[in-house]
Amino acid sequence: MSRVLVVDDEASVTKYLEECLINLGYDVVGSASSGEEAVAMATKFNPDIILMDIVMPGKLDGIDASEIIRTKLGIPVIFLTAYADDTFVNRARCVEPSGYIVKPFQDKELAATIEVALYHSKQERKRHELAEQYHNVFYAMGYGVIICDAGLKIISCNPAAATMLGYSAKKIKGKAFESIIPQHCFSAYQEAIYQAALKARSHTRVESVELAALRKDGSEFPADVSISICEASTGTLYIAIINDITKRKKRKELEQKAQQASRLTTISDMASGIAHEINNPLTGVIGFSQLLAQEENEPEDVRNYARRISIAGQRVASIVDSLLTFSRQNKPQREYVNINDIVEVALKLQSHKLKAARIKVITSLAPDLPWTMADATQLQHVFLDLLSNAEAEMKKAHGKGKLQVKTEAIDGTIRISFKDDGPGIAPENIDRIFDPFFTTRQVGKGAGLALSRCHGIITEHNGRIYAKSTLGHGATFIVELPILTEEELAPNPTPARGV
Repeated sequence: MSRVLVVDDEASVTKYLEECLINLGYDVVGSASSGEEAVAMATKFNPDIILMDIVMPGKLDGIDASEIIRTKLGIPVIFLTAYADDTFVNRARCVEPSGYIVKPFQDKELAATIEVALYHSKQERKRHELAEQYHNVFYAMGYGVIICDAGLKIISCNPAAATMLGYSAKKIKGKAFESIIPQHCFSAYQEAIYQAALKARSHTRVESVELAALRKDGSEFPADVSISICEASTGTLYIAIINDITKRKKRKELEQKAQQASRLTTISDMASGIAHEINNPLTGVIGFSQLLAQEENEPEDVRNYARRISIAGQRVASIVDSLLTFSRQNKPQREYVNINDIVEVALKLQSHKLKAARIKVITSLAPDLPWTMADATQLQHVFLDLLSNAEAEMKKAHGKGKLQVKTEAIDGTIRISFKDDGPGIAPENIDRIFDPFFTTRQVGKGAGLALSRCHGIITEHNGRIYAKSTLGHGATFIVELPILTEEELAPNPTPARGV
């Protein structure tokens, strides 16, 4: 049974309405004779609907009282009036009444108006509850959700998106969607929007793509982005769901590094065993071939063959030495060194080769780079190998190039980077480049040991060497070395036993 509150300043009208409503099967919770009393009784009884006279004495007429009740309580109001002039109608329209009844009226007219108002009120309440549920879900989502209008202006976003992008929810509204896109990703986002339009037409599922997003401070972060399109009463809406995957990518990188370290450890142990097994007979091959080459009683052609055997044996010995370096058998002889000096010497040694290959070298060596304990000779081998590798790749790609060499100190670590504009490294190869004998070059163009030797040397220095690359856009090899003092390298003394 629907509960009704009657509001009219004429007692005869109020009494008639009460009797009429009871006969129609409604529950009359009370009656009021002024706007102030109507607000008080509506607050107290919370009826399902209110029949409100427009013209009443006091500070609040029916229209004023209805506005307060609608705003605070959300109770539907039907206006009762004997005056249907434009002034009252225009004022009443502003408070969105649920209906009008002009006095005098018939019982059936009253019942029909009340039932229509109750039905619309019920539907409105359902829509409001549903909207509230969507609102709560929208704001509670861990993913960032951004809604744009047809012109790709941001009209709404949830707290997760605002926090992710470094804005407040108010500050991000009205901004162009492109303001959160790094410039190098514009074409990728345009393609994602185009695909979203195609999916919308065919009603198929929109797949997320890995892109990048731009924070307010200008920093970028990797993100899974899904863009969809829907039609609303206000027009076309673009909905972007953005998930920051920085932690996921770091976790994946750590897993890949752990797998690589495990694989390299296995290969290192095998390489060490092979090297030792080869060294023993190889010593005899080189030694006896050299003796035979010096034997004057032997024919000249025999001595030439012996010299060739010796040269080939020494080449094998060099490969074995590289294997031992990779497997960390050759310990570094540490001393205080200036990494900038080692880099500059390596660049001088390679300068003629780089110049001949038309490679421009740009250096950015930190002037206040701290010294550290390291083996200068071994590090020079590393830097020479990296310079030679970059020169060969750029020369092969386009017969010239640009090489950027940089040193810097970051969080107790010296970082040396070699960035080239060569062909880059294929994604399927980047985890294998430090494996012994792995090479993408033609047979005879390299044994595939230079980078593995570099890895062994840097690992023995308790450092790290890795590469970053996008195929077709060059590669950057990065060496990181700990900043160590002589005291830090000294072994811990064994505690004396108690007497």
